Amino acid sequence: MKKYIAVVLALVFALTFVSCSRNEDVPQEENISGPASESSEQSEESVAEEPEQNEEIEEPISEEEPQIKPLPEIEGEPLSEEEIDFFNELFYPMLTDEETGEFMTNPWSHFFMSYYDNVKELDFKEFLRYFPNDGSEVDEEEFRKLRKVETWGFDNCKTLEDMPVPVHSISKKEVDAVLMEYAGITSDELDTSAVAYLEEYDCYYNSTSDWGPGMFICSEGERIGNIIYLYGESSLMFYKKPEKGTDMLVLTEEEGSYKIVSHQHYKSS
Repeated sequence: MKKYIAVVLALVFALTFVSCSRNEDVPQEENISGPASESSEQSEESVAEEPEQNEEIEEPISEEEPQIKPLPEIEGEPLSEEEIDFFNELFYPMLTDEETGEFMTNPWSHFFMSYYDNVKELDFKEFLRYFPNDGSEVDEEEFRKLRKVETWGFDNCKTLEDMPVPVHSISKKEVDAVLMEYAGITSDELDTSAVAYLEEYDCYYNSTSDWGPGMFICSEGERIGNIIYLYGESSLMFYKKPEKGTDMLVLTEEEGSYKIVSHQHYKSS
């Protein structure tokens, strides 16, 4: 409304300014003669060409206030409490290595680091943020080559010692193995342009010193055939603070295993 009023006032001011300018340019004695009449006709034509002041002006949607879609109504078979508990245990962000007893990140958590309508649209940089590497360390030669990659963001760090955070090399084969097992895709089907990659080492690279895996806490769900719709909250609702609503995770079930289809944020119905 404010923009609409501002535009209307601007138009009024412009018309007034044009009218005053023409009156000032025309000598007083000519205001009654032919030339003055001709000027008046031109002024009327000019005014006629101006857009109507009552015309509705559409305001662009601000990027700071994204419009989220309402939660769709899915008329499926409700999941039991036991099934809800099963999925919450399945998505628990920490796993224990049975052989070593050490904690490890649950691969599911990588898929909860961004919202997407299709898993092929996930934020690959966020997907890899806390992705574990195979334990190998980056050496100076590898780091020197990494610095030449355009998407590597530490231009002021000439050596590994200059880095304020650890540098992680992440095997593309390991990434593709997780993507294939949990989503049925590979990194070649994703937009990986925001992540540094060295073909010589066949590795992606990132740098993190903390640990904050993605989480999805399921509160209810329903099923239609082999498609499962889960509703709840993810960690994105806490540190990215989207508009209050509900997260919906969509999975397909194939012979007792599950693959992710989408992770979306909706307005609560």
